[in-house]
Amino acid sequence: MAAIEPGTKAPEFSLPTIAGGTLSLSELLTDGPAVLFFYKHECPVCQMAAPYLQKLKDAYGASLAVAAVAQDDPAEAAGFAHRHGLTFPVLVDHPAYAVSRQYGLTTVPTTFLVDRSGVVLQTVLAWNRTGLNGLSEQVASLTGRPYVPVSLQGDGAPDFRPG
Repeated sequence: MAAIEPGTKAPEFSLPTIAGGTLSLSELLTDGPAVLFFYKHECPVCQMAAPYLQKLKDAYGASLAVAAVAQDDPAEAAGFAHRHGLTFPVLVDHPAYAVSRQYGLTTVPTTFLVDRSGVVLQTVLAWNRTGLNGLSEQVASLTGRPYVPVSLQGDGAPDFRPG
């Protein structure tokens, strides 16, 4: 099964967070759109992409919910968040990967933009500068905030890198 496509209703979930408690998709969508960043701590492409997802969150602030969904145990997920300076919630989808399977993941990282009504607007597989910048453009349109590119030529990231 391939990652869910734009236009598809995003599957609802509730997962534990590394901070304690749980967080659901519907809670993330309370005030606007959400970005879901699925990763695994030992994935080098995930390690490269994580700071750019933090940049996206920083650019749009409270108008955009961002959550990382870790295919790791809580300690590994917490270590990854700390090493990469993630300030947004980190959810744990381990060990059965039930949510990852619902979202049809075939590679990490995979990033989804979900609108407030729960519909997937964009799916970005692996590291894809054009795809993530397009996602950021869509976030700007949805939130009424100025567009901020996630990655620019010359910032040290490649245009594309498979996960």
